[in-house]
Amino acid sequence: MLKCIHQGVIYMEIKSIAIYLDTENIKGMINIQDLLDDINLKVTGQNEDVKTIFSFKKAVGDQSSIKRFRDQLKQLNFEIQDAPHITGKKNRADLIISLDAFEKIYINNPKIDLFVFLTTDSDYSVIMDILRRYNKEVWLVATKEDAQKVIFTSAADNILLISDYQNVLGNPKYKPNTKISFTKDFQFELSVSIEKMTRNFCGGFELDTKRFQKITSF
Repeated sequence: MLKCIHQGVIYMEIKSIAIYLDTENIKGMINIQDLLDDINLKVTGQNEDVKTIFSFKKAVGDQSSIKRFRDQLKQLNFEIQDAPHITGKKNRADLIISLDAFEKIYINNPKIDLFVFLTTDSDYSVIMDILRRYNKEVWLVATKEDAQKVIFTSAADNILLISDYQNVLGNPKYKPNTKISFTKDFQFELSVSIEKMTRNFCGGFELDTKRFQKITSF
């Protein structure tokens, strides 16, 4: 963790995070921004002297799985790497991500404090365990079933549930893309309320009614 120091006084600690998404191992859709926000919140907690930086964000998978998340990944500046199937049903995403994470601790520039893996593939437990040996904090984002597996609990410092970030009904974090519309009665009542507040605020000033009606029209 990097500490910002000026004239011997510590002002802020910066925690550097690397996050990896194995898109083929993500069932359904998730809100990646919600995931990043939640990680940030959990890391900083109530400590205002700690700041997080996502120094590295990478998503790996075949074209069909990446396609589901491409818009989100582009908006959030993820590095996207295609990992086509070579033999059978398994691609090389786990190998690509594992080697990349190990390279990060070898190069150590920038220094990563926390590694986050979003996957349900138990093969990642190998690199997760190695990272912890090098005194790195490791988090996993997985299904509720996988979160209970010893192979993951023994290799992760913290496990988040994919279901908390999935866009499904019943999820309190679900934000459907619904358009809000107002009835004419509501518009009229809102206009009257705004006019009353404006008159009270303006006091003795005369209100330009025609301009007000134009401003408050929907």
